[in-house]
Amino acid sequence: MFQTPSYDKMLPEEQRMLDHIREGLGFIPNMYAILTKSQYALASYLQFRNRPSLFQIKQKKVINLIVSQVNGDLYGQTAHMMFCRLNDFQTDELLNLRKLLRHNDKKIESLAKLVAEIVQTKGKIRQQTLQYFFSTGYSEAHLVELVLAIGEKTILNYLWRITQAPIDFPPVSTPNDNSA
Repeated sequence: MFQTPSYDKMLPEEQRMLDHIREGLGFIPNMYAILTKSQYALASYLQFRNRPSLFQIKQKKVINLIVSQVNGDLYGQTAHMMFCRLNDFQTDELLNLRKLLRHNDKKIESLAKLVAEIVQTKGKIRQQTLQYFFSTGYSEAHLVELVLAIGEKTILNYLWRITQAPIDFPPVSTPNDNSA
């Protein structure tokens, strides 16, 4: 298991970036601390994560949650369940999304279904899924950005799977549970 670097051993620039994250969240997530093991990784990841996007915040949260769910990243699922709740998702709504069940917002539903299928099939999606995505108002530009967003989230999913950094977000239930 990788050790999470201690704040006092990080470079001053990394500390500044992490201080900004701490201001927003109230703590420094272990996965961001793990990125400081490479002197370039944290800055590179944050620049990629903070790029402009056609997706609204709520849509980004759905993308992150579903990618983490499909990739089996418990750290990401826990973090993104919390972020989704902070963005007005209800518990039952989140459980349905994670199970890829129907959602009252067809645009959110089509997004979740396409994200899951892209990750599960490594991009070999069915035309029916893609047409559903487009029929709910998304464009080809959204599709391009979606692939970038999946890649961005997959980076941390894989890093967590390899490092098994301790989960420092509130616990979350699995989609088979009735609680969340």
